Amino acid sequence: MGKQRRTMAETPQSKNTRTNGTTIKVREFELPCHIMIGSRKPRKIGLTMNWYRHAGHFEIDKVKSSYWPLTGERFKASRISIEYTLYLPNNRRTDLMNWVSIADKFFLDWLVATQCLKDDSVREYSNVAAKVEKSCDSETHIIARIQVLE
Repeated sequence: MGKQRRTMAETPQSKNTRTNGTTIKVREFELPCHIMIGSRKPRKIGLTMNWYRHAGHFEIDKVKSSYWPLTGERFKASRISIEYTLYLPNNRRTDLMNWVSIADKFFLDWLVATQCLKDDSVREYSNVAAKVEKSCDSETHIIARIQVLE
């Protein structure tokens, strides 16, 4: 049996670290890499550039409207930096940015829609990094660590 998902209350969502006398706020969110769509014939969609490239506008809008973090705590910031970590349950060949690019797009849109950020332009979103961890005991997912800069 795989690892069960933690609820919002059970997940450490934020922490503060001190660097050179200043406090840096870090927020952590778990992001899905798959979404189920359809009511009569539900299907699981892998949120990758391959899917995005072939999906129609109607399907993209439907998926985007149902996309939100699995865990995390809302916040307000004027500038952020994000580090994404892709966790894979096996050693299959995959393209890191194939997964992260869609998660980044949908997650930033969610941050703007929930008023965590005013906008997802380069003025508010100054840096992004991505890495992969090849083993985990649950399904493919992404952890987004947001550093609040201002």
